[in-house]
Amino acid sequence: MVVYCQSIENKYYFQANQEDLMAKITSRARNALPSSKFALPKERKYPVDTPGRAANAKARATQMVAKGKLSKSSEEKIDAKANSVLGKKK
Repeated sequence: MVVYCQSIENKYYFQANQEDLMAKITSRARNALPSSKFALPKERKYPVDTPGRAANAKARATQMVAKGKLSKSSEEKIDAKANSVLGKKK
C-alpha cells in the first residue's frame, strides 16, 4: 500500500487506494456501531471506527465544506474526532 500525504494550510490530504485504507461496511455493521464511533454522533455521520475511516471522514468533511454543504465548525469536530482515532494532536 502506498499513501501520499500533502499538507495545505496545515490540513493533511491523503491519497491511497481506497480498498487499502477502508473495508466496505454493510448497513448492518454500520447500524451496529455505537454513536460514539461517529464523528457526528447525533446524526450518525462520518464513521471513525478504524483509522482508514477516520482519514476518509477528514477528507470527506473537507470536500463538503468546499461545496458549502458542511459548516466549518462541524468540520473541526470531525477532524478532532478523527485525529483522536489516528493518534494525532490537533
